[in-house]
Amino acid sequence: MIRLLVSCLLLVINLPLQAQEIVAALHLDKREPTPLWFEYVRADQGLVTISYLTRQSSREVGLFKYDARLKRQWNVLLFEQNGRMTIEQLAVLGERILIFVAERFPREKNTKLYFYEYDLEGQLITKAQEFYQTSGRPSNDAVLTYISSINQRKLLCFDNLMQKSRPEQAQFFVFDADDSGIEGNLIQFPYPDNRLQLRDVRVGNNGHIYALARLEKVGSERSPEGYAYLVFHYDLAADRLEEIELPFQTVYVTDLILKPDRDNNVLVGGFYSRRTSGQVAGVLYAFIDWTSRQVLRHNIQDFDSAFLAKYLSARQIERGKELADFYLDDLVLRSDGGVLLLAEQYYITSSTYRDVYGFWYSNDLYNYEDVAVVSLSPSGQIEWTAIVDKAQASDAPVELSYLPLVGETSLLIFYKARLQGFGHNVYFQRVDYNGTVSTPRAFFPKFGSRDVFYRRFSEQIGNREAIFVYYQAKGRIFTLAKVAF
Repeated sequence: MIRLLVSCLLLVINLPLQAQEIVAALHLDKREPTPLWFEYVRADQGLVTISYLTRQSSREVGLFKYDARLKRQWNVLLFEQNGRMTIEQLAVLGERILIFVAERFPREKNTKLYFYEYDLEGQLITKAQEFYQTSGRPSNDAVLTYISSINQRKLLCFDNLMQKSRPEQAQFFVFDADDSGIEGNLIQFPYPDNRLQLRDVRVGNNGHIYALARLEKVGSERSPEGYAYLVFHYDLAADRLEEIELPFQTVYVTDLILKPDRDNNVLVGGFYSRRTSGQVAGVLYAFIDWTSRQVLRHNIQDFDSAFLAKYLSARQIERGKELADFYLDDLVLRSDGGVLLLAEQYYITSSTYRDVYGFWYSNDLYNYEDVAVVSLSPSGQIEWTAIVDKAQASDAPVELSYLPLVGETSLLIFYKARLQGFGHNVYFQRVDYNGTVSTPRAFFPKFGSRDVFYRRFSEQIGNREAIFVYYQAKGRIFTLAKVAF
């Protein structure tokens, strides 16, 4: 889903290895209403958007449907704005179009959540069905977190209710492409809130819920043995909660990511330190089979000196210094049971200065640098490591960081930068699945210094398709580009 603030141009781009080709386009000029959200429709390769029905008024909010050729099929009035309603999420599960809307009552400190449902022909299935509400929260907080399954046919809506005096509770709802309505339950974890911290939550293709948590042990010293990392499995239909402890007690866990695969096994990958949490010495891996309820494979492995030498001196490596400022971004599942770990080097630098009038100001500079890719075998062994060398810095991070696209033969890393001799552009580099990294190549034929690449709003939508969002200063046009790679 994407939030947009101005009118946009929708492009379909075919991206061969050496060139770009626009094969279809839908232009939304100044007379068209501004899109607020969009979602790709895998069932017919079309598009659903939400926007105001007219540019002159924000009172009527509408739902628009486009076909695979980006021709408008229909639009309907979704709701009339009363000043309290915000769109929380747009999702498409199979042929179910789901719109989640929150209505906030600041005086009562209460927020109600509704969902609307349409089919792909524009027929209303469900109108404003209330299914959840909260009280005592800041009015601008999101009500739920939304997570899709790998096959995009399940949607998990998750609310973690953090309260100190009772066991940790979490409210879950699951929407299914194959079933109407909604399923939900309140899960109580068997540990007190002040010792259990949820780190990651996912939904499997079977609709089961998986959660990664850190448990602080009672009376333990600040050591690796003082914490346990647990994976919970919740069967919503049977109302059954199970847990497995990960075998990572000998190291400080820096970061972990959990993902269920297509067969509903669970893979866990991450970083650890041997000295203190927050630094990185190597990688963690675990493969959990829930049929046997066992960790079938796991591994803890240091980075080799060749990888560390890219950031540390020989003397630092000899003294056991570890990497800093690397943060885990994603875990990409491989078909053979292995994984790719993606991480980025990130830090903030601050400066203070005084203007000509004597007033002091401080400025934060966001630095997004190298992307590290680590390939782990099905047994969790490091096969290779690769570095995409980039340097990005700005006082506004909206254009920084990178967009990864997972292809059949390589991983593509897109990022905006200014390269010496080439200027500003969105560059991409290929990381082949043997660890080879290509040189940077410009994606756009022309890209000015004032043009904007909205990396956070761009996303992969299929095995060979992605949607890019960018802004062209000349003409003041926002673009959503459907890209084949």
